[in-house]
Amino acid sequence: MNAQKNNYGTQESPQVRTPDGQYDFHPLRILVRRRWQLFACLLIVGSVAFATLFMSKPKYRAVAQVHVTADSPRTGGGLAEMMGMASSSGGGDHFKTQCELLQSQRILAQAAHRLASGHKNWAYRDDVIDLMRERVRIQPVPGSHLIDIIGIGSSGAEAADVANEVTATFIETSAMRRQMNNARIVERIKAQITEFDKETQILTDAINKFRQEHQISGAEDGPAAVQARISQLDQQISQARMKRLDLAPKREQLKNTLQGSRSRLGAEDYIPQINSDQTVVLLRQKLNQLQQEEARLIQVYLPGHEKVRDARAQVADTQTRLIERKRVVLGSLYKETCNQYATLVERERSLGELLEQQKQHSVQLSGWYQEYRNKLSDLETTQQFKKECTAQLRQFNLEQKMLQSPVVIVDEARVPASPSGLSASHRASSILLLGLLFSVMFIMAMDRFSVAPRTAMGESTVFPSASGMQQAGIMPVLYWPSAAPPKVNQHSPAEVQEKSAVRETASVLGRVGKIELGGSNESDTAFAARCRVVHTDQRSAPAAAFRRISTRLLGRFGDTQQSVVVTSLTAQSGKTTFACNLALMLAQSSRKVVLVDMNPQGADLGRVFAAEEGKFDISAVLADPNVLDKALQETDVANLKVLHCKREVSSPNGGGGWLYRTNKASFAELDRKLAQQFDWVIYDAESPRSQLTANLLHAVGKAMYVDATTAPRSQSEVTEQIEHCGALNIGLVENTPIPASAVQQR
Repeated sequence: MNAQKNNYGTQESPQVRTPDGQYDFHPLRILVRRRWQLFACLLIVGSVAFATLFMSKPKYRAVAQVHVTADSPRTGGGLAEMMGMASSSGGGDHFKTQCELLQSQRILAQAAHRLASGHKNWAYRDDVIDLMRERVRIQPVPGSHLIDIIGIGSSGAEAADVANEVTATFIETSAMRRQMNNARIVERIKAQITEFDKETQILTDAINKFRQEHQISGAEDGPAAVQARISQLDQQISQARMKRLDLAPKREQLKNTLQGSRSRLGAEDYIPQINSDQTVVLLRQKLNQLQQEEARLIQVYLPGHEKVRDARAQVADTQTRLIERKRVVLGSLYKETCNQYATLVERERSLGELLEQQKQHSVQLSGWYQEYRNKLSDLETTQQFKKECTAQLRQFNLEQKMLQSPVVIVDEARVPASPSGLSASHRASSILLLGLLFSVMFIMAMDRFSVAPRTAMGESTVFPSASGMQQAGIMPVLYWPSAAPPKVNQHSPAEVQEKSAVRETASVLGRVGKIELGGSNESDTAFAARCRVVHTDQRSAPAAAFRRISTRLLGRFGDTQQSVVVTSLTAQSGKTTFACNLALMLAQSSRKVVLVDMNPQGADLGRVFAAEEGKFDISAVLADPNVLDKALQETDVANLKVLHCKREVSSPNGGGGWLYRTNKASFAELDRKLAQQFDWVIYDAESPRSQLTANLLHAVGKAMYVDATTAPRSQSEVTEQIEHCGALNIGLVENTPIPASAVQQR
């Protein structure tokens, strides 16, 4: 009973489990037990080694070495680069270009043709290029400009001929190619010189035409003369302005004097024009005489005497005549001063207009001269380019006549004395050794995976112990991973009932009955009322059930941050109603809660909390996490925010909108950012059978399942689905009618 015959008729010792549930590993026992499988593997490996030993042909390798010199034409440095004439390799890596040329079809075909014409055992066929690629290897030497050309053949002479012919063809082709490139460069430079000639002629004609149109001479005397006239006009305007300013107070003084009283007019003797007037001088002399005569008569006669009165009358008449004469002189002087002032104002205005015209002419003339200088500069630059190109072409022709081939042979290939690589015996030994190691590893792996049967979920199935089965007269049977283990029912009905009770208390968070609010009405208002039953109908049995569920969750997790996915296996199971009411209860207990809509096919959160215009949705946040704060929407409930989702449709084959193609890493990043801001993150998701929900469960790690049925099989299936996605089912919510007895007890 301690051993069992295998398929080959030998006894096999049963594997024994260690106390931690693992099998003992005995390599020698495994090799003895699997000796026929090991023998079969070794037989296959020996056959391969035998075929390799007698069917493979030796290969000879001959190496020729060449050196690639610089092949960049020195045509003026920056000028050549500006004209697009860098080098024969197109301005790139010349050494890399030569390596690619060495492997080109042209060189291989020419080398094969030369081999065919020089050796009778060579044939020039249509597949000669592929044949030559198999017989030629190109290996650049790192850190140098050396290239190893390796010829491969069935004999040493054949390998040397291949390497030498390819080398000779490569050198000739490189020299020919450089000559062709040099000829193309010369043609391009000549074409550029011709273009410069045409451009020079065009610029010369344009300059002559411009000078004739604007009357521009070669010198810069035009703008200088205009500037001199502008300076002269400025001086004249300043002089006229100073004279006008000097006449202004004199004119005002004369005007005030003329408009003044008679006594003031008689006192204006300080004005030079009045004092120099002949009539005024005579009237003053006569007035002085009459005043002296009046004084003499007053001394001789009484005041009322007739002679005194006549003298006084003559004095008054003379004074009146003197004042009138002064008024006439002042009027003439005032009129003359006004005429001079008006003349100065008119002169200042005319000089200002002339100055403005000269300034405009100066600006226009400066622009013409600047354009003229630019044209001259362009002509000079073009002529300079032409001279440089001509000189570079001459220098290039001289240098290229002195250059040799860009490829120089360093060492030609010699006939190898022995084939390359390992010998036939060494290859056979290596294959046998590797085959032996592979066979042993294969046998060990096959034995290991054949003794640990597993379930479809990847967990080890618990079987009765070997000693217990032997005592019962049953031998332990080993299964392959794909085989289903036998179902052994060792539990009595009492034990099953006890386990069911333990499961009920450990995993079922509560039972929510049918919410009668709104009846069978499916409108948005009725749906929103049911999703907020903890506020709209606080005394109902479902509201009490939600309070008990939230109390259990808070008692279980305390103040720790939690992220949970609310899911269900079927539609219309009430998961959105549960998620909304749970979020409301947690927010009411001073927890910061965010409710995330992860059900693109339903998107029912928008019916409960209306989405604001211009807000980002969950797809935008997953595409750019920086818009998370803009996407979060405030609600009428304190401590509760919502992240909405646009409605999308999933195809039967699993495709759909952008949200269905989001990977697990994006969901994990989203959950991490939300967990930094909120105490509870609640995701309203689809069925765990959806790839979207599977990725979300894998990223979040916790789930709560809402079940509208009472079938234990359905609950078991969804638990397996959640665990298969890498998440933990922290609770089951049964959305089934509550018995009347339970309602009364509550």
